Parts: sequence; structure tokens; C-alpha cells
Amino acid sequence: MALMASTMRDMLNNVWHYMAKLGKVGSRLQKLDESGDLIGDVTGDVTGDLTGSVDATGEGEGLAGPLTTDSVNGLAPAGNVAGAAAEVAADELAIPLTAPVVLKTTGADAEALTLADGSPGQDLTIILATAGGGVGTLTPTTKTGFASLAFEQALDQATLRFMDETIGWVLIGHNGVAVA
Repeated sequence: MALMASTMRDMLNNVWHYMAKLGKVGSRLQKLDESGDLIGDVTGDVTGDLTGSVDATGEGEGLAGPLTTDSVNGLAPAGNVAGAAAEVAADELAIPLTAPVVLKTTGADAEALTLADGSPGQDLTIILATAGGGVGTLTPTTKTGFASLAFEQALDQATLRFMDETIGWVLIGHNGVAVA
């Protein structure tokens, strides 16, 4: 459970970072410290469905269930595309480029996930929202620094940036994902 608290804290701090860069949050920003407590005040147009709290041990109160587009929309970092999350069902193999956050569900069998080339500077975060028992192995068309990423456990996540048509996707952060 401590890993979940750390993952959630890191994910929320990443959202805070992107929102601050885009000027979507007022001057008094809110972050989570190492114990999971909130620092400062939130002002601006941050919206979403994340309620409750998570302490440093991973114990939570009042937290909404699994990740959904409703709990991520409005909190997702806006990049080259709209700030909404895209849901990808089990056995859907193509990861869309239409949203900066993709919430993937895997089925019971192994899935060979694909990712087409994006736009230069495009960031994409893929989160395994629901693990169905099978491993989702992502192999982008063009990539540098890795061959594939394996998503197996719920909340496994990776953030990629598309550099250009020669370098392709690079891994800029991950948690729980097996990198090959």
C-alpha cells in the first residue's frame, strides 16, 4: 500500500507540475509532501473527481474507485492535444494519440500493444487502470532507449515523449512497468 501512496503522490505532483507550467493553477499552488499531506492552497480551474486522502502507509479514505476518464479529466496535463483522458478497453491494441493520458485495461490474455509516431514534443502517459490478468506489451513504431514496455499490474504507468521521426518515442518516466 505504501507503493500505491507513493505512486498516487507522484502522479498528483506530476499533474501539479504540468498545470503550473501551463498557467492553469493560480500563484498559490498545492503539492503533496513525503507524508502525503497537502502543502499550500489550490486556486484556479483544477477540476476532477479525486476526493479523500492517502497517508504515507497507503491507507485511504473516501477515494473514488478505479481510475476513469471522469477522475482524470481536468487534471490531465495538456500537451499538443486536448486535456482529456482516453480509455482503451481490453483487447484494443492501438494506443491512441488523441489525449495526453491513456487509461488502459488489459484482458486475460497477453496483448501486443502498438503506438504510432506522434508529433514532435508530444507527451503521452499510459496508465494500466485495470489489470485483467494478461500482460500488455507496448512496442512503439519508432523508439530510442528501449525496445518495449510491459504493463502487468494495476497503476503501472509510463510517460513517453515523441522527439522526431528519427528518434521517435523516448521514455521519460515510469513506475512498475518492465522496460526491455
